[in-house]
Amino acid sequence: MNAPASIAPPAEAGLSSKTRALVALAAGQAARSPAWVAAQSARARAAGATPREIAEAAAVAASLDAEDDALPLWEEG
Repeated sequence: MNAPASIAPPAEAGLSSKTRALVALAAGQAARSPAWVAAQSARARAAGATPREIAEAAAVAASLDAEDDALPLWEEG
């Protein structure tokens, strides 16, 4: 993934920094990017994520990889 390791949140973010890091970690896991996963794991830990939360985020991404028939969350307009 070619995104910065630290993504600046909007001024009134709806997600906590921990949640944003866990989502980014899952995206890196889905994209099979070890460097991104490592960076986002460190961000998540720094934001207060537990090892269990980090493992769960990675597991969710791995389970999505197995669901070839998953539907998109939105439709292009």
